[in-house]
Amino acid sequence: MSESRPESPTTRRLVGCVALFGLCYVGYVKGVPVLARVPVDLTVLAGAVTAGAVGAALLGRRPFDGRVVAGVLGLWALFGIGAVMTVGTGHGGPKIALLYTLTLVCALGPCFLLATPRAQRLWLHLSVAVGVAMVAAAVVLRDMASWTEFNRLNLAGTNTIGTGRVIGAAAVVATIMLALAPGRRWWWAAVAVVCTGAVVMVGSRGPVLSLLVAVLVALFLGRVPLSRRATALSVGGVIIAASVWFVIESSLRHPKRIEQLFTGELTDAGREDFLREALSAIARHPLGVGWEGFSFLPGILTNYGGRPLYPHNLVVEIFLEGGWLAGAAILVLAVLSIRGYILNSRTAESVAMLGLGVYWFAVAQTSSDINGNRMTWAMLVLGLMYYFQARDGRRAEQPVDGPRRAEHGRVSQPALF
Repeated sequence: MSESRPESPTTRRLVGCVALFGLCYVGYVKGVPVLARVPVDLTVLAGAVTAGAVGAALLGRRPFDGRVVAGVLGLWALFGIGAVMTVGTGHGGPKIALLYTLTLVCALGPCFLLATPRAQRLWLHLSVAVGVAMVAAAVVLRDMASWTEFNRLNLAGTNTIGTGRVIGAAAVVATIMLALAPGRRWWWAAVAVVCTGAVVMVGSRGPVLSLLVAVLVALFLGRVPLSRRATALSVGGVIIAASVWFVIESSLRHPKRIEQLFTGELTDAGREDFLREALSAIARHPLGVGWEGFSFLPGILTNYGGRPLYPHNLVVEIFLEGGWLAGAAILVLAVLSIRGYILNSRTAESVAMLGLGVYWFAVAQTSSDINGNRMTWAMLVLGLMYYFQARDGRRAEQPVDGPRRAEHGRVSQPALF
């Protein structure tokens, strides 16, 4: 019997990529009855595997960008201000523990596990594959209460926000690839139509709006040739317009709330009140109110099923609970990250990655909290990696004797895909 070949560093790196992706997504599906019976917490398990992969990368001396790691650690140091503000309050402990363990692993993971083009391509393809699988699972294992009472498609044991987010990410990638990729148009068209329709059927507003914003921003700002960009915007515009028309005019079963969203009839008084209270408190607390402090603001009802409340907006939450410095830092990270995606968006796949980056940042402004938006952290840090790589590329293009362009013209920054 022949000996098995040892696992290659490339294989180990891709396993780490899958583990990180699983950590970012497992919270959306671990409530499914078959997974809920697993004797261990799947989030903790995915976090342990991802942390192990990061540790293996460090021990293996794999190259990484120290500036990105320093930026992440610096941001988390600023988050310490919010932790200090919770001292003596009797709350915030679980949120801080998650912030400095699993959420930090999600932010540091891309530095070590998504540093290669192959891993980044796998990340993109996983977004599509898991989104398509979520559509199938939501149809087969449907939450009948949501379906019969609210006309909303949802996977049993989960919430509509998570289901919509997963499917919406696949719709973003498929729509952009359909508009820009030269081949497999039939496949991308099928995925785009199915996933966009499924997001509408789920009826969660954040993923629907974020899908529209992400596709338009990516196709408008992507650095593909102008002629391809114009064609892509036309294709993307037709897809989006057709989707909106289908929601409003179709007689098929669909959530009324999405139709009302597009027609301007739907409002969310509860979240508007949350946002109003949070913005008012930010001005009065430059050091923040401490993590989980939003639940204890005078204008907030704390009895919400025994669960802590949050403003349903990542940036507002960090400004409020972490303080002004932490809030300013997250804005800087977001700007540099999106800038990095734009600078790298020279191919269909890299434009799709830009769309994913915008999508996950957008959905984080509509729901969940700092620990629940794990995929948002991974995408923000990946964009920061692109930003520093692009900046290094521009500096390398400068001739030694000054800022003049090289004699034979500027050399373009190679895309990561």
